[in-house]
Amino acid sequence: MGKSVIINRKRHVSVLADHRLDPVTKQLLKVGDEVCVCSKCKTIYLKDVWVNLKNGKCCHQSSTLSDIPNLEYGTNPQPVLTSKSFKNSFVFFLLCTVILGSLSVYWYYTYEKEHAKKNRLQYIIKTKYIGFQDRIDEINKKVDEINSDKKDLKYQLQKEKLTTKRLNNSLYEVEFNIGKKQGDFRGLSYDNNPAGYVSGYKMYFDVKMPIVIKQLSIFPERSGYITLQLFNSNDELVNDLKNHQVVALLDDSTFDPKPNIIPSLNFKIEEKGRYYLTVKEDVDLWYDAVEGNYDYCKNGIVEIIGCSSEGYFYDKDYYAYFYDIKYSLNISID
Repeated sequence: MGKSVIINRKRHVSVLADHRLDPVTKQLLKVGDEVCVCSKCKTIYLKDVWVNLKNGKCCHQSSTLSDIPNLEYGTNPQPVLTSKSFKNSFVFFLLCTVILGSLSVYWYYTYEKEHAKKNRLQYIIKTKYIGFQDRIDEINKKVDEINSDKKDLKYQLQKEKLTTKRLNNSLYEVEFNIGKKQGDFRGLSYDNNPAGYVSGYKMYFDVKMPIVIKQLSIFPERSGYITLQLFNSNDELVNDLKNHQVVALLDDSTFDPKPNIIPSLNFKIEEKGRYYLTVKEDVDLWYDAVEGNYDYCKNGIVEIIGCSSEGYFYDKDYYAYFYDIKYSLNISID
């Protein structure tokens, strides 16, 4: 069945210090345990494991040691070096001398070869340096010319940018008028002018290019506060002027309403398309009867197509709310 060993605290210090485990059950080996040691791989098994689970065999053999080798855990025993005779030492010394001599010859030959190659390369570089230097001088001259041209182009570009900025500023200051003029207002005679005050209307217009609505005029029936709103064709708010105070004014001689001019609107329209203006609060504003005459409502950039209080029915019988609309082209001045 093989030899077994009882673990002793004094004799088997390294086994206990390394906290050896049975390789099958992973049980910690401790003082008093009876173990079997494979004579080939020196693996330590509990005796019950060796007999019942390993069937008394390890490494294809059943031989066990009579004691536990005093080795560190996880290391293999080192073979004992046998002493060599003087003859063997001399042969080893002679062999090392031959190898060292051969390496010295090889290293010397390699050094001479590389040194000769280096000298040949230096000669080639030296003979061609003059031609290369002339070529380098020519390239440097062309580089200087290119840099000079680049500087001139950069100056011209800055000059063009300044000119473009001045032109943009000039175009931004140019104002265009669209819509019914406030001077065409025909008074309050309902017999001669079937118009009056109303709220809830929208003025629809098309733009052919980006613009900035700068100013417009309205005629309120009473004083109060309004919010002027600009929407696109998808009913999305583009811009607004909130809580703007309006005052009902009358001409002292004719008793006709006087306009409220709303300056500095700065309603920017970035894309061409259809938009509409309206007033949010319930302050009635003057609308005029025009009987389809919208000739003053287009100028090639903006065209007022009608007014409506419901849906997209563009009524041209009336002109609602917004007089003397002033705008400029929406051009960047940065």
